[in-house]
Amino acid sequence: MKTRFMFAGAVETLVAKFGAAQLVETPSGRFELRGGTLNDYQEAKEWCSLFMPEVVIWRSPSRETRLVA
Repeated sequence: MKTRFMFAGAVETLVAKFGAAQLVETPSGRFELRGGTLNDYQEAKEWCSLFMPEVVIWRSPSRETRLVA
């Protein structure tokens, strides 16, 4: 299930969805998980360990993933 998106001449590829999260391959070859919850992130990590073990997932912090000390 790969979908390609064009942004200002660059192509991003939607690799998979995990709940509300989207695993996207950027034009630089980096894999980013966008949106979702911590559970979605765990599911994505497990899926990648089985089907794409060489991939490192980058994730930017969001309101849903911040931890309160």
